[in-house]
Amino acid sequence: YSRGSCFVIAGENLVGAAKLACLSASKSILRAGAGLCKLLIHNSQKDFFKTHILEEMILSYKDENDFKKIIKEKKYDSLVYGCGIDNNLTNKEIFKFLLQQPRNLVLDAVVFSMIQEDRDEFMQILQSRSAQTIMTPHVGEFKRVFPLTNYKINDCLNAAIESNAVIVLKGNDAVIGSKNGTIYLNAYTSPYLATAGSGDVLAGLIASFLSQGLSAFIAARLGCYIHSQCGINLGLGLIASDLVNEIPKVIKKMNQ
Repeated sequence: YSRGSCFVIAGENLVGAAKLACLSASKSILRAGAGLCKLLIHNSQKDFFKTHILEEMILSYKDENDFKKIIKEKKYDSLVYGCGIDNNLTNKEIFKFLLQQPRNLVLDAVVFSMIQEDRDEFMQILQSRSAQTIMTPHVGEFKRVFPLTNYKINDCLNAAIESNAVIVLKGNDAVIGSKNGTIYLNAYTSPYLATAGSGDVLAGLIASFLSQGLSAFIAARLGCYIHSQCGINLGLGLIASDLVNEIPKVIKKMNQ
């Protein structure tokens, strides 16, 4: 636990891309150095994962009350929500519950559709959070929630200020904005990162560094850099699992 622990909440339709999303995030968390990663899975879905995981742990829950008890009482340093999750009423209520907890969150994928449907309420909850929040939308997800113009830097900064979060606006010119007005551009890019599961790897990287004690802004910047270096090293034809396996090599080279 002293190396950092992280939860990934899995969805209920755990086949294909949804399963890929959860596992890409969870494996990246461990590859980036966190000591522990647990997948929160409904009891009915455990068998979908048993044949696919080794290093991660499964933490199952029987109902919504059981889930909330785990979130409130278990020890962990960061939590990933949105990867492989369906947009339905139950998951939206879970999302609101998570936002109201004093826990560091990395939010991706379907959360932006959820926010879009009830924007004012979600923004109010986000503004009131004291724990660290990182949101990682691609352009399509970003514009569901925030204004998007030709000035991507200003758009990202405005979104960070409004949402009280670090925003990673993904793309070949990724912009990382903080609520205090600081901005970074990721100049290390690769077009080959545009592949299924790549964004979930990035979410896992960022969550891992967040769980290891880095601030949200530094975790986001470091995650983006390592993610891009993995893409540059691997080149054409990479898939998400290749990125996961490349992470330790990039980190080792950085530490030489």
